[in-house]
Amino acid sequence: MNEHPETLEYREELKKDFTKNYIRIVYDGKTGVFTEIYLYNYEYGTVTVSGGKKSVHRWEDEDEAKSLSGINRRYTGIFLNGPANDGMTEQKIISAASGFLKAVKPGKSEMEIIRKAIDAIRSAAEEKPE
Repeated sequence: MNEHPETLEYREELKKDFTKNYIRIVYDGKTGVFTEIYLYNYEYGTVTVSGGKKSVHRWEDEDEAKSLSGINRRYTGIFLNGPANDGMTEQKIISAASGFLKAVKPGKSEMEIIRKAIDAIRSAAEEKPE
């Protein structure tokens, strides 16, 4: 249980109401244990770690969207068949988040928490689709 919740949150918008990168890290301020880590990138997808389980989703590519329906052609979303980590998706999302953070320049203590969160992402067990 997270008795001393702390949240780090960073958002980069391309334009109003269009998010390019988003990072949310929820952790216990006393123990440093992560409750939730969420990385979003508009080009690559999302990485979520919650309860020690990692879920990586990539966005549909144009061919996948065309093959499903007319509406998908115009409004792509998270890959509809559930978690999809092709091995590079997670790394691309982490790299994009790291590049974004270089521009934001968080403080030293925040960067230490972010580094630990990225290590937690890399070491978390991948969630198995049901």
